[in-house]
Amino acid sequence: MKHWLNDTMNNCFRKIKNIQWLPVVLMLFVISVLSACKDNQECFDENNDYVVGNFFARNEDGTLQEQPVAVPIDSMIAITESGQQKVITQDDEGNSQPITLGTEFRLNLSPHDRTITYYLEQAGFGDTIQFTYSVLPRFISEACGVGFVYKDLTMAISDQGKQVFPEGEVLQTDLKSGLPNIQFVLECHPEYNDYVKVDFQNLAGEPELYQFDSIYTVFPDNTYINILKGLQRTSVDLPIALGLTSQDYYLVREGITSKLNVQVNARRYLTGSGCGPGVVYTQLKVQGAPDASINKIETVQTEILSDDNTNVKILFNPLTGN
Repeated sequence: MKHWLNDTMNNCFRKIKNIQWLPVVLMLFVISVLSACKDNQECFDENNDYVVGNFFARNEDGTLQEQPVAVPIDSMIAITESGQQKVITQDDEGNSQPITLGTEFRLNLSPHDRTITYYLEQAGFGDTIQFTYSVLPRFISEACGVGFVYKDLTMAISDQGKQVFPEGEVLQTDLKSGLPNIQFVLECHPEYNDYVKVDFQNLAGEPELYQFDSIYTVFPDNTYINILKGLQRTSVDLPIALGLTSQDYYLVREGITSKLNVQVNARRYLTGSGCGPGVVYTQLKVQGAPDASINKIETVQTEILSDDNTNVKILFNPLTGN
């Protein structure tokens, strides 16, 4: 009985020791596989199944900035040549989930097709990017097995008439690790804005503080925007809804409602981080009939909406409050 017990205990200890060595054995196996792949550099150099891209902005002197910029994307859908569709900007539950294309963003390709089209949308405006390519199956090594080599990449941008997508360039036609394949150069206008700057003046043309019951606008989708309420101001910024070329604003002072109509010409551009609102507004025109509150409306800057410029001056009649 004593010998049997000793033999049993020894067997148990040997099994425990073997189990303790199991992680070490697995680790050595993984290292050996990776080392075999590393010895054959093609395993890494020609194994990308995605396009690597960057967005750059220009400096004022026309040169490119050294670091890429991030671009927010509200919607992105990929459709392959065989009709397979994938919504990139969607979570696992099917909810909309905007993304940011950052430094060296990736757009996946399919080994079963030779063409894939990406539909990108930003703030309601979009374009398409279409990639064509060739795919060759290739035995890489015993450790790495068979992989696909993606070559002969071309790119076409289709303007849908809504979004001015930046010009793109194919830098590398073969999809090799560590090399960007495409590059876009963005317009960058950090000084531009998407609102009209209005200054308030008295009849002598001097800045003056005025009390307003409210200043508001109503967008086409019936969204009521209360710009300010019950405050004193010497100026106000009137926001422009993206996509609109004509918008009405209402200034209420001591119960008197004055209507302003703002018209602009809008040119869209794909914007990145720190590169402005994504739209250039020009040909500003502001109209409004004189009334008991407003004496005169004067447009002083029509071409570019920026923080450096006052666009409109309004001369108010004196009322009982001011």
